[in-house]
Amino acid sequence: MENEVPEGIYSSSGTSNSNSGSFGQTDDEGSPTKTTSGKKVIDQVRMMFRSKLVTAPPKAINLTNDTLNGLTGRPSGLPLKNRDEAIRHAKEIAKLNNVAKRKMEEELRHRQDAKEQAEQIQSDWEFIIKNWSTSRDTKKTKKLWKQKIPDNIRPQLWKLAIGNDLQITPDLYEICKQRGKTCRENMAKSPTQETTDRDFIAIQSIDIDVPRTYPHVQFFQTGPLSKELHAILEAYTQYRPDIGYAQGMSYLVAMMLLHMETDSVFTAIVNLLHSSHLISFFRVIPSDLGYHIRMYDLMLATCLPAVYSHFEQNGVSPQLYIFDWFMTVFSKSLPLELARRIWDLFLLSPCWLYRSAVGIVKYHKATLLSSPFDECVKLLTNLPKDGIDEDAFMNCILSVKVNKKKFAALKKKASSMDNSLYIDA
Repeated sequence: MENEVPEGIYSSSGTSNSNSGSFGQTDDEGSPTKTTSGKKVIDQVRMMFRSKLVTAPPKAINLTNDTLNGLTGRPSGLPLKNRDEAIRHAKEIAKLNNVAKRKMEEELRHRQDAKEQAEQIQSDWEFIIKNWSTSRDTKKTKKLWKQKIPDNIRPQLWKLAIGNDLQITPDLYEICKQRGKTCRENMAKSPTQETTDRDFIAIQSIDIDVPRTYPHVQFFQTGPLSKELHAILEAYTQYRPDIGYAQGMSYLVAMMLLHMETDSVFTAIVNLLHSSHLISFFRVIPSDLGYHIRMYDLMLATCLPAVYSHFEQNGVSPQLYIFDWFMTVFSKSLPLELARRIWDLFLLSPCWLYRSAVGIVKYHKATLLSSPFDECVKLLTNLPKDGIDEDAFMNCILSVKVNKKKFAALKKKASSMDNSLYIDA
């Protein structure tokens, strides 16, 4: 039977040894008793061996070193441990177990702390959004804003931060969208329409740009967001026919579609373009463009004088790379994860447009300082999108500090400088 003593564990004589305790017990006929289980015998052997009650297996028991090693957890093929070695190894194992236990307990504490912190941040943001009018400009809100915003908070936060000063309504969007749809239908009917027609040029440009917008995001290629992206861009060309469509707009709308409710995006893009620096780039006003470039250049000279001097000596001017950065709020130049973090800051205050640009240069400072003109321009116009440490990257941006007094002085200086040095009017 399964729990009976294995026949081979007794010596061939079938008799018991006087020093073997309960091992080798026989009945009156000299056969092993059936009342002692095999497991009990093994446990007793293990207990006596580990407690050093015996120095070797009882003669009545036919056990090899490999068998005893198996009983004590020691790999087969090795000699038996002596008492001192066994004690030392037991202490080492206990020490390692204690270290592992402390490490696990510490990791659990960190996880619990992180969970509690995340819950507190979530709660704080819910309070801010609920009390937006009185909470937006508080120090606590601004401090929290510079941290990583929870994904479920961002749609509401962006909508509130951009606002709706222009009072855009869903009905107005539907009207503009229908006009855009009609233009597209007319274009399909009359493909030979004069290319000077503003609406037709806008639709053609949109059709070219949308597939190139976040090409790695399938939603904008053949997915559901592709249709929405087309519709919103076409509606905007009807809302602002004086501006129409310009390259870069597709990235702005795409970023919003990824992080906001679709119904809010048209209202958001109209208000954002109206109230921020972005309109200067899409209307191509030389004086305004020159101002924004000078602001960045002055801030670069203030915060990173060594890099500024290197750029000056090698002829690396902002015009070579800054337009793509500013027109799309870095959406085209950076990975989505980093671009949306900069959008968070930009919607907190427009000054973060310049500070973020300086922070990006700071992150690549070592490479730029050791590079000639062509390599600098190549890096700045094709920022790396892989292998970027998000925390280190954002720390570089957040470390670009310009107080209100200094920022006001830079704005005044930028306004008074010769525009022709930066933009050919």
